[in-house]
Amino acid sequence: MQVKKAAESAAAELRQSLQKEHDRAEALTGELARAQRGIETQVALSSKAGQEAAQVKKAAESVTAELRQSLQKEHDRAEALTSELAKAKRDIETQLALSSKAGEEAAQ
Repeated sequence: MQVKKAAESAAAELRQSLQKEHDRAEALTGELARAQRGIETQVALSSKAGQEAAQVKKAAESVTAELRQSLQKEHDRAEALTSELAKAKRDIETQLALSSKAGEEAAQ
């Protein structure tokens, strides 16, 4: 009878230990699921941030290329205007020289 009682007591303790381990496993499973969701959220946010950064970089590169192109056009325009100004100065100097020569000839 004592052996049976001891066996029943041991079985009850084992069931109680088993229940505790089961509860602990359930709690750990819940914590693991929350951690996995947290990681997935962080990965999604990181991916989104990476995509946004790539878009910003692409936009910046596009704007930079447009600005370089505009700068080159303005440089070319300034070069052309400088050349035209130099030609106009030469033309004016030639006209002044011819006018001065014509004035001298007329005076003689």
